[in-house]
Amino acid sequence: ADLLNAGCPDRFKFYGSLKAKELRSFFDGMDIILSPNRINILISGGFDGFPTGSCIEGALRGVLMMVSDELGQNIYYRHGQDRRISKNKPEGICDCIVKLYNDPPELWRLAQNGFWMTSELFSEDYQISKRKAILEELMLGNDKT
Repeated sequence: ADLLNAGCPDRFKFYGSLKAKELRSFFDGMDIILSPNRINILISGGFDGFPTGSCIEGALRGVLMMVSDELGQNIYYRHGQDRRISKNKPEGICDCIVKLYNDPPELWRLAQNGFWMTSELFSEDYQISKRKAILEELMLGNDKT
């Protein structure tokens, strides 16, 4: 609705909901995933998270994450190294996209670094090993909490 009111619907294409398999192939043709998440919009305390699942999927397909983080949840990704963190200001977002459009090697560098960081953070070993250790401790009755 915001885009229709802005008078620019011809510049955007909406794909609707996609299944995970469709999302993977969709990202193969993309350069940037833009995710300017905002808090308290739909419901009080509501927030999509950082990064969203679709951002992770995009990054794992080599797409640059351009995301906002109003709650400061990011502790791993580095602005200007493996993703762009944007303020939720349309002018700033637009400026950043234009700069990256005019500097394909920088866009490629950021996207590739984001791919490697996301691959590490969301690898089975990284995600499961700590949880497995906690569950094994609990099953053995050695709860240290």
